Parts: sequence; C-alpha cells; structure tokens
Amino acid sequence: MAYYSWKDIADITYNSTDLKAFVISVSGTKINAKMQEFHPAGSVWPTPLDTGMRNVENVSIEFMYDGGASGPGVKCAMATSATLTITFATGMSMTGTFLVISQEMGLTNDGDHKLTVEFAPTGTITWDVAAA
Repeated sequence: MAYYSWKDIADITYNSTDLKAFVISVSGTKINAKMQEFHPAGSVWPTPLDTGMRNVENVSIEFMYDGGASGPGVKCAMATSATLTITFATGMSMTGTFLVISQEMGLTNDGDHKLTVEFAPTGTITWDVAAA
C-alpha cells in the first residue's frame, strides 16, 4: 500500500484556472451513499440498503489570498459557477460543477492573508478513486 502526501496533489483547477499554487488545505472531498431502511420478513432489525444514489458534500478550500486577475480572489468570486477539478496522486480525482456559496477572509498563523472558499456541488460529480 502506497502512502501519498500533500505534495502529491497534482492539480486543483476552478473556473479554467490552475489554483494549486495558492492552496493551503482542502476538506470536504466526501461522497456518501444514500441509504434506505428495509425490514425483511421476520426480521426485527432494519437492514440498510444502498439506493444507488450518491451525495457529494460541500468542498472547502483554503487559499493564500491573491487579488490578481488569475488568483482565487477573482476566480472564486461569490456565486461563481464553474468546473472544479481536484486531482490527487496517480490520477485519482473528483470533478464537477460547483457554485461558490461562501468566502471567508482570515489570517494564517504566520500572518499571511488567506481566503477560505466553500463550493457546493450543482450537478453530476465524477469521482474516480480507482485510477492508480
């Protein structure tokens, strides 16, 4: 089993712009199975069944703030809808259309400005964790 570190993230793009150089952290890259309870005949306890539907949570990315035309301050403007692609090591990735639903300005521990952007999925998400 191989271990991959943060430096192995190959790419983070949004709004047709590579933003990897600005990224501090990424969270919320989670997919959930939509489950339904089923009571088989004669069973006291419910059995969870996979409905086949999936749910992707909001993704939060912390960026080093940059107000330049190709920085996250402009490319990830509030209410912008565009394709977000996060590519991890060996090609594992998630991509889809996401809407910027919140922004938060802050400071890092060393005093640098940061911009935390929350992206909500608005369509089909392609989730590929088998590309190794």
